[in-house]
Amino acid sequence: LMFGFTEPTRTEALLYMVIIAFSVNATWGLIDGWTSVYGPKVNEADDDRILRRLWRDPSDAKAREWIDDDIATGTGRNLDGPRRQRVMDTYLESEPRVPEGQEYRADRNDILSLLSLVIVEVLMAGLIVFPFILFPGEVYALMLSRAIAITISGAIAYWFALRLNRRHPIIWVLMFALLMFVVMTLSWAFGW
Repeated sequence: LMFGFTEPTRTEALLYMVIIAFSVNATWGLIDGWTSVYGPKVNEADDDRILRRLWRDPSDAKAREWIDDDIATGTGRNLDGPRRQRVMDTYLESEPRVPEGQEYRADRNDILSLLSLVIVEVLMAGLIVFPFILFPGEVYALMLSRAIAITISGAIAYWFALRLNRRHPIIWVLMFALLMFVVMTLSWAFGW
């Protein structure tokens, strides 16, 4: 169907749109899932590499700087210099537990997280494509699809604003909704 030389019927065009929407979102779900699972694994491997370097040479200024920065930007961000130094001393006193050649692999929970991101992305595509199935060829489909996308985006912005202790989460919702509307309008205007 995709490589036919005739103009697709309305039903065929709708089918193409649904297949493409689900395929694109499934692909982005895999990309998001892969990076959210393996990004922290890379950070863990880097942290272990720096700790091993510090255990080999406790006077290594660069390793000390990296670990101090890691402590200062992590859960120890509210600690002053001397307290961060005590945390680093605790690292130095502990026995190295990470072997040099350790492989960092995804476990069952990581795989489930990856799959959940794929599922969420595909469901989002379904919600946004559904109006085109419900009202094929109608302008209502486009308006309803955009309204659903903006509502979902607004809900996500509201949740983030609450989690970040913003005083006026509705402002975040309105700003994000406006951004989504502008992006969707420009995308539509440029034929995407």
